[in-house]
Amino acid sequence: MADSDAQDIRRRRWLVLASSFYVQFNCGGLSCVNGLFMVEFLKTFDESAATLSWMFTILYFITAILTPVIGYLTSVYGAQKVVTAGAIIIVLGMVTTAFTDNLPLLFFTFSVLIGTGIAVIYIPALSIVAEYFTDRYAFANGIAGVGAGVGFMIFPPLVETLIQVYGWHGTFLILAGLFANIFVCAMIMKPVAKTTKANNKESFQMEFNTGSQEGPVSDTTQPGLRDSSSDGYTPVQDDEQTPESAVDGEHGGRCSTSNKKTGRNIFSVIYDLWGFYIFPRYPCMVVLIVCMMGFGFAVIMYMTWIVVRAVDIGIPRMNAAALMTAFGVSSVTGRLFHGLFVDLKVVSPMALLASMFVLNATSVLTYTLVTNYVIMVIACIGIGLSHGVGLPMFTVCTREIVQLRDLPNAIGLIFFVQGAFGGMALIFAGKLYDIMGDSRMPLFLAVMFCAIAVVTSTVAVCVNCYRSRNKLEVPEKEGPKNVSTDHSERKWAAC
Repeated sequence: MADSDAQDIRRRRWLVLASSFYVQFNCGGLSCVNGLFMVEFLKTFDESAATLSWMFTILYFITAILTPVIGYLTSVYGAQKVVTAGAIIIVLGMVTTAFTDNLPLLFFTFSVLIGTGIAVIYIPALSIVAEYFTDRYAFANGIAGVGAGVGFMIFPPLVETLIQVYGWHGTFLILAGLFANIFVCAMIMKPVAKTTKANNKESFQMEFNTGSQEGPVSDTTQPGLRDSSSDGYTPVQDDEQTPESAVDGEHGGRCSTSNKKTGRNIFSVIYDLWGFYIFPRYPCMVVLIVCMMGFGFAVIMYMTWIVVRAVDIGIPRMNAAALMTAFGVSSVTGRLFHGLFVDLKVVSPMALLASMFVLNATSVLTYTLVTNYVIMVIACIGIGLSHGVGLPMFTVCTREIVQLRDLPNAIGLIFFVQGAFGGMALIFAGKLYDIMGDSRMPLFLAVMFCAIAVVTSTVAVCVNCYRSRNKLEVPEKEGPKNVSTDHSERKWAAC
C-alpha cells in the first residue's frame, strides 16, 4: 500500500506543479501590465499620476498586509481551500472592474478585491510545491516560477491588443475568464496528507488521529515524499513530517497557549497570524527581509514604469509592450535553469541571489540612461534575468532556513515586505513624475533601493564564507550540536 501511495503522489505532484505554474502565470502577467493600465487610466480619468498611483499602491498594500495571514491560513486549512476562495475573490473583482467608470468604486474593485485575490492564491501556490518536492526543490520551484516569466512574455502584447480592440473594460472581462481557470488548479492542490489518506485510510487515521509515536508510524508518514528521492532535506524531514498533532503544536497549540496567558491579547493574535514568531526562531530570516525591502521596492517600481518611460520618449506603445516581452523571455530562462544549478551545488543560493541584485541594479540604470531602443531591449533582458532568478531564490533561501511547516508563514512575511515597500515606491514615483515630469526619476529610485539589497546580501555571503573557513580550520571539540540551534543556521547559503 505504501508503494501505491508513493506512486500516486509522484504522479500528482506534476499536476500540482502545473497548477502552481498557471497561478504564477496569471499573477506574474497581471503585475507587469500595470503600466499599460496606468496609461489608460490617465487618459480616462482627469486625475494626476500621483492620484492614480494610489490605486496601484493600495493594491500592493492590500496584497502585502494579507500575505502573512494567508500563509497562516494555508498551514491550517490547506492550499486547496485557500486557492478556491482566492479565485472567487479575484474573478469577482475583475468582473466588477469591467463594468465601472466610477473612480472611487474602481479603487475598491481593482485595488481591494483584485489585490486580495492575488494574495490569497499566490502564497498557497508557492508553498504547495515544497510539500510535493522535498527533493530537487529549487529546480521544481524554478519550473513553477517559469509561469510568471511566461506571463511577463504573453500578457503585455496580449493586454495591449485587447485594450486596442475591446478597451480596458472588455480587457478586464476577458482576464476574468483566464483567472476563472484557477478553480481547476485549486481542485488539484490536495495536501499530501489528504492524498495519502485517500489511498490508505486506516494507517492514516492511526497516525494522525491517535498521534502514535511508534516506529511504523514514521514509516507511513507521507511515504511518497520519503521514497521519491534520497537527496531531500533528510535531517529536517524527520522533524517536519510528523503527525498532525505536531503541526497543531506549532500553530494551533502556540495560539491557544498564548491566548490562555494573555486573555486573547490582540498583539499575540497578530504575532501568530502574521508569523512574527519566525524571527526569534530563525534569525537568518532578517537578512532576507532586508534584501526584499530593497529589491521589492525596485521590482514594483520598474514593473510599472518601464513601459511609461518608453512611451514618454516616443517609442510606439506596441514596441513598448515588446520590452516587457523581452523581459519575460529572459525571466523564463533564468527561472528554468537556476534551480538546476542550485540543486547540483554549482552555486550557493545566497551567492546567486547577491549576483542577481548586482545585475538588476546595473540593468535598470542602463535602461534609465539610454534612449536607443536596441540597448533598452538588452537592458530589459538583464532586468528580466535578474528578476526571474531573484524572486524564486527568495523562496529557495527561505526553504534552506525554515522547516516545512513554517514555510507558508515565512513566505508570507517575505512577500509582505515586497508589497509594503512596493506600495510606498509607487507613491514616491507618482509624486516625482508630477513634480519633475521625468519618468527616469522612479527608475533612479529603483536603482538606489536595489543597492541596499546588493550591500546586505554581499555582506551575508562574506560573513558566511568567513564562518565556513573558520569551521574548517578549527576542529570541533564539543559534542553534537543542539538540533534547534543547528537548524536555525543550517545550510545558510554555504559558499
